[in-house]
Amino acid sequence: MPTSVRVSMWLFLVSWPLGFLYYFFLDPAPLPQLPQPPLLYLMLVGTVLVMALAVNIALSAYQGRNWARWVLAAANILGFPGALREFFVQFARAPAVSSIHLGFFLIGALTTALLFLPEANRWYRHSWSSARVA
Repeated sequence: MPTSVRVSMWLFLVSWPLGFLYYFFLDPAPLPQLPQPPLLYLMLVGTVLVMALAVNIALSAYQGRNWARWVLAAANILGFPGALREFFVQFARAPAVSSIHLGFFLIGALTTALLFLPEANRWYRHSWSSARVA
């Protein structure tokens, strides 16, 4: 595994738990009103499933699955306009908080960008070609 992929993996493993701790415990923005139990349970199950899917895709990328790094790249590209809009909307009210939110997004973008460096590209090509032969 190339160094860039290993660094990306560690950034991912460290930033996700820190992001959750920040958003749920340190973010000064009030949490939205939660729905009543049937819908609340459905939202919790949906959130867990989406998070499990995201972690599974990331782990697949770190196992040499080329499709997974492209899915991560697409998610970052599609999320960028929303992150940028959120940054500018929130910046007037809370510049520090909006900067932290943008920082978490940029860390995610960095973890994905590291998967596309030349040494990572060679590794993914090799992993893909050896998987096709096997």
